[in-house]
Amino acid sequence: MPGLREKKKASTKESLLNAAEKLFRERGYGETTVDQIADLAQISKVTFYGYFKAKEDLLTGLHNRVLESALERINQPEHKNAGAISTLKLLATDLGRWTEENSELFKVLLSEKTVPLNACSQADSESDCPAAQAMIDILERGIVSGELRNDIDANRIGRYLALMSFSEKITWLQLGCKDSLVERLQTCVDILVSGIKAKTV
Repeated sequence: MPGLREKKKASTKESLLNAAEKLFRERGYGETTVDQIADLAQISKVTFYGYFKAKEDLLTGLHNRVLESALERINQPEHKNAGAISTLKLLATDLGRWTEENSELFKVLLSEKTVPLNACSQADSESDCPAAQAMIDILERGIVSGELRNDIDANRIGRYLALMSFSEKITWLQLGCKDSLVERLQTCVDILVSGIKAKTV
């Protein structure tokens, strides 16, 4: 169990993320300062920099928090025994919904280069892309359970899916966010899992 110090650190980080999210929504990312975030979180500016190197790191923190929340959800008893494909779709739903609700923040996230595209295309399984690693873990569970073929490379397929999802997010933004990003991301899962081979009659 985490000690008192670890709990305090986690609480302070959460307060900073909550303050940043509130101010980014109310004032916009560009109009929000580190001083304002620290003031709302009721901590000093020096303490702020002990948790985040720069304001743009808060965007990455907010995005990663959504991923952590999604991972907690798929590990709940009612979802834990779901298959790999269902779990991937559930993850796609949560991440897609956050991006739909925070499209302006996601645009800033991209412009600040805090989500580098090549992070999800690394050959190393210890990727800097937490979404890719989450997908890899789910695929590995599917292989172990027998739901997925045991001759596939979960690391490679997970990175493919992360890249496909990232590309769909960018396309969705470029098209003006008019259709459902959640459906787009779920389609990515379907295509990767089912392939594009025509069904035989």
